[in-house]
Amino acid sequence: MTIRTPRIDLDIKVDDDFIVGIKQAEGESSATVTELESEIAKQFTSYFAGELKEFDVEYHLNGSNLQLATWAALARVPYSKTISYTGLALLAGYPKAIRAVATAVRQNPVPVIIPCHRVVRKDGELGNYSLGGPEVKRYLLDLEQKWFTPRAERQKFKWNGEFEKIK
Repeated sequence: MTIRTPRIDLDIKVDDDFIVGIKQAEGESSATVTELESEIAKQFTSYFAGELKEFDVEYHLNGSNLQLATWAALARVPYSKTISYTGLALLAGYPKAIRAVATAVRQNPVPVIIPCHRVVRKDGELGNYSLGGPEVKRYLLDLEQKWFTPRAERQKFKWNGEFEKIK
């Protein structure tokens, strides 16, 4: 199924009741749309409209322990926040494997849903993005900033081995 977004067309692959992959679309997809695909399209539309901060669809991931830990850590990075590859390696439990963690980020099978666009280099530069390059990454980060809750309503987080909400 192809989903058209304001910046990039996405090819969503589903298998039974799970999303198994998202990549940049290269052509038209089939006209048949399942209930799951319809729900995914609805959630992407809501995300790009600023109405959805976290996806609620099931996905299936296959990977090494490091990849799975990296993707789980990515899923915990809050909406509109960024983390460095070094910080992500710490969060994933592989503090000395920064390059391997960066590779796992690049290999994320469900970008946007698992928000690998929120990972930046430690010098603050964007770095690359597997789903359309740094321009799409910048677009997604700007989009999340645009729709982020006003300052007075923001939840503050601190890093203490995990993201903890500050009261």
